[in-house]
Amino acid sequence: MLGLLILGLIAAVVVFFVGSKSKDAQPSAASEAAGTSTVTLTQQPSTTKVTRTEVETEVDEASVDPCSQDVIEAQTWNFERFAVNDCQNGWMVGGTPQTDAIGLYQWNGEKWQRYEADGETFTGFDCYDFKSLRDQGAPEVILEQVGECKTRSFPIHLTPEQPSCDGRNVLIVESVIVHPGEDADKEIAQALGRHSGAKFTSPGQCSSLRAEAEGGKVYPVYYDFGRDASAMCQRKAEIGGNGRTLNNSADFSDPCE
Repeated sequence: MLGLLILGLIAAVVVFFVGSKSKDAQPSAASEAAGTSTVTLTQQPSTTKVTRTEVETEVDEASVDPCSQDVIEAQTWNFERFAVNDCQNGWMVGGTPQTDAIGLYQWNGEKWQRYEADGETFTGFDCYDFKSLRDQGAPEVILEQVGECKTRSFPIHLTPEQPSCDGRNVLIVESVIVHPGEDADKEIAQALGRHSGAKFTSPGQCSSLRAEAEGGKVYPVYYDFGRDASAMCQRKAEIGGNGRTLNNSADFSDPCE
């Protein structure tokens, strides 16, 4: 009997300690759960970091200098070689050097785009509406490098020369042939634009100058060397052309040959 009582007491003690152990374990599990929640919350700074990176990227894009060499070289130009004449405040003048392929460009925030001309001058070059360009913020230094569209006229400096047919030496660098219906003003002006400082005269001004060819009138574009045949021939050796004396003997010979 006594043995049974002792066994009962031992069983009660064991049950008591096991129950206490289970209760003590519950807070630990709760703590572990709470610990998992804390780990999830620590991921929030990662989201904040991503947002900050995106802002920095936007700032970097906004700080790009369109006129920098790297940006310009990254463009896809339809030229064998592209050179910048001037670049300021989102406006640029550039193209292939020593050609007519020089144009006006505007930065659109991502790349350079060709600014379409508003018209054409009587010499055949692109021209622009300066008021519109100024309204868009184009700098004056840029405007100085492009042509302004104006009323078409025949400038006084294009009035034909009337040289004497006295045997003077001239180097003809271009003969402008104008056919019926063609714009003589434009053709002559373009030729003069290709030969800085040259003059032109009327067809057949002297008998040593052709008046007509290929069904059109011939306007000679020339440099006048007066009596200095040596200087004329030296210039011919440098730039080409046809040497001629202005005479009324229908002498078309070249003094340099």
